[in-house]
Amino acid sequence: MATKSINVKVSTKKVIDALQKALDQRKSELVSHKKADADYTKAKKDWEAKVIDHIKSGKSKVSSISANRNWRLETEEAVVSITLPASLAFPTNESTLRPEWQLKAEIDELENAIAVLKMTDEEFVSTSTYKGVAQYIK
Repeated sequence: MATKSINVKVSTKKVIDALQKALDQRKSELVSHKKADADYTKAKKDWEAKVIDHIKSGKSKVSSISANRNWRLETEEAVVSITLPASLAFPTNESTLRPEWQLKAEIDELENAIAVLKMTDEEFVSTSTYKGVAQYIK
C-alpha cells in the first residue's frame, strides 16, 4: 500500500504559537520535576531516619547477614538485611516519567525552532519544516 505525502500550508504564526505553548508546558514540567525531586530527597532522608530509629529500638527482624574482608585495604564490611513493617514503606518518587535531561533538550530545541521561525519572512511554514517540529506540538 503506497502512502501519499500531504502538502499543506500552515501559518508561521500558528506554528510559533503552538511551539511557544509546548515550550511553556515543558518549562512548567521541568519546574514541577525539580520540586518533586526535592520532595523525594527529603522524604527519603526522613524515611532513613525512621528506619534507623526502628533498628535502634530493637523492633527490626534480621533477615540475613553477609560479611566480607578486603585484604588489600584491610577493611571489613558487614551487610545486614532487615524486614521492615508496612508502616515504613519506601517513599515513592512523584517525578514525571520524562527525565530532566530530556526536558532540557526539548526546551533547547523548541527555543531554537521558535527563534528561527521568528526570523523568517515567510507567511507559511513548509511541510518539511512542520514535520520537523510537529513532534513537540502534541
